[in-house]
Amino acid sequence: MGNLIAVDALSNASATKSPPLIAQFVMAAPDVDRDMFLQDIPKVAKVAKGLTLYASANDKALQLSKRVAGNIPRAGDVPPSGPIIIASVSTIDVSAIGDELFGLNHNAFATTRNVLNDLKILIETGAKPPRLAEIRGYPEPPQKPIYFRYSP
Repeated sequence: MGNLIAVDALSNASATKSPPLIAQFVMAAPDVDRDMFLQDIPKVAKVAKGLTLYASANDKALQLSKRVAGNIPRAGDVPPSGPIIIASVSTIDVSAIGDELFGLNHNAFATTRNVLNDLKILIETGAKPPRLAEIRGYPEPPQKPIYFRYSP
């Protein structure tokens, strides 16, 4: 739920006289209404130099949240049609991570060394993906990638 508050706050702040400026805004499995996210992220992009979205099809917490919200898709989910694609956002599908038998897989991105290394590089350098060999563009060459996938 932290992403909901942050997206809303930064979206509203972008319309102020002196909005805060941030270097990197990282959203990890955001439990945010997908349509609201699509509407607000362009505003957030005005105050954030970089936007990165980590999403997963295997996040059981997001699946439950979607059901509780009346089947409204979540921004951090990866449906069969693929993750959210927005020009100003580097989207990384981490569905390949997370195989907890009885767990929620909601913190898979934070417990995987390679994803933590990716975050470290992002924060230190601001580089766009792919930052690691395990993160590859999709679709694969020769087509131009529209988002990225973590492939262990």
